[in-house]
Amino acid sequence: MRRWLLTASPWQYALLYGGLFFVAMTLDGRFVRQESWTATLVGAAIGGAVVGAGIGPLMRRKMKQQLDAVGDVPDDVRYRVAGRSTLRGPLPTDPDERAAQVRLIDHQLAQVRRGRPVAVVVYAVFVAAGVWLAVSRSPWWWLFVAFWLALDVLQLITPTLLHRRAARLRAGY
Repeated sequence: MRRWLLTASPWQYALLYGGLFFVAMTLDGRFVRQESWTATLVGAAIGGAVVGAGIGPLMRRKMKQQLDAVGDVPDDVRYRVAGRSTLRGPLPTDPDERAAQVRLIDHQLAQVRRGRPVAVVVYAVFVAAGVWLAVSRSPWWWLFVAFWLALDVLQLITPTLLHRRAARLRAGY
């Protein structure tokens, strides 16, 4: 499955993410908002097509960048390193694999640094909107708040975790 996610084409990503969005919107429209099946399915299909068309090419580009960051190593090492978590887990014993994982971590750090200022602000706006909705509409919105708070915290602590992992990989133990 990891290898498929790393090598999928844009249209495969579009079908995957568009399909997931379609299912979520169908469930929301029919059972939460109590819309008719026709309105729910039409809205979910349009939404799924738009989300899939937008996410598909972006995900493919992200995965290609991740594979490229690993560097010029044999394919089995390349897919193993790119598909493995760079935050935790056992350290590879192979020096080439360790070096490839360090290159991948450096790439991830650059991406986090580049997107961090915008992400933190956007997540904070979603948290604020969720708090307002939880107070004024329904307590279920606290789940929304918890989700965006978790993403915000993750955005803030990820660089530290990546730096620690890279230091352990460079030290070789």
